Amino acid sequence: MNIKKTLALTLTLLSGCFVYAQKQFEPEAYLGVKFGGNISGVYSDPFINQKINSGITSGFVFNYISQENLGIQLELNYKQSGWNEDLDSTNIYTRQLNIVELPFMTHVKIGHKKTKIVFNIGPYISYLLSENERMELLDATEEKPYYGESIDNKASIGLCLGLGISRETSIGLFQLESRISSSISDHFNSNSVFPFSSSKNLNAELSLLYLIEL
Repeated sequence: MNIKKTLALTLTLLSGCFVYAQKQFEPEAYLGVKFGGNISGVYSDPFINQKINSGITSGFVFNYISQENLGIQLELNYKQSGWNEDLDSTNIYTRQLNIVELPFMTHVKIGHKKTKIVFNIGPYISYLLSENERMELLDATEEKPYYGESIDNKASIGLCLGLGISRETSIGLFQLESRISSSISDHFNSNSVFPFSSSKNLNAELSLLYLIEL
């Protein structure tokens, strides 16, 4: 092989390495806030008849993309959860649970332009800050053993699954996401007073996130 061919091959290899290096993905980190609303209830056995119970969700978000279209999303949220029982028209019972929640989720993006589909899945831990009951009973037979009693398990773990869409703009990243979540642990311990084999929190939320790249 002559010198010209050797030099040409060397330059070709070097240019290929340079182009490859240019295409290497650089990790991205985002920090932002979220705000939205949710509906919640309790999955219980024995079953509790319920109506729609709504609340707010707000928090801080950290998003780290370690590989192209793949990373993690961490959040610290305040959430109003609970349930609203479906009693007759003369009786009312609702319980609002004010919760701080920390989800740890795998974050996936699908798409190559500024608008992408996003997918979040992972566990969360939460802690009950406070609870409020509204109880107006004209019929004493409607009263349940747990009325007036505090939640047994203030700390909880669960799973969440979210699907949404994100849009990159000149002022930051906007992400609209719907999410469902369910606790693994129960609100009440099963005993003679609370004969529940299950009392798990269920939640569905819709929230808007605003993130800026660090």
